[in-house]
Amino acid sequence: MAARYGYLPPGEQPIGAGGVIAVASQFLGWPYVWGGDDPADGGFDCSGLIRYAFAQVGIALPRTAQAQHDAVAPVADPAALDV
Repeated sequence: MAARYGYLPPGEQPIGAGGVIAVASQFLGWPYVWGGDDPADGGFDCSGLIRYAFAQVGIALPRTAQAQHDAVAPVADPAALDV
């Protein structure tokens, strides 16, 4: 899906949802920091954590939650995803 919507460099394959979850899980318990999108900020906001976790597996996403929402197509059938 990431390649289909242009969020993965051509020819690369994402490592899957497990990789994103593994990255994000490292930051459980970190403080909420408005505008935080990097561990150097001492915490994350919601969209910053999502952007950071996906970036670590090679998928570039926009910075804000609204931009992330607007940038991707809705999943019509979540059961069809291979996660």
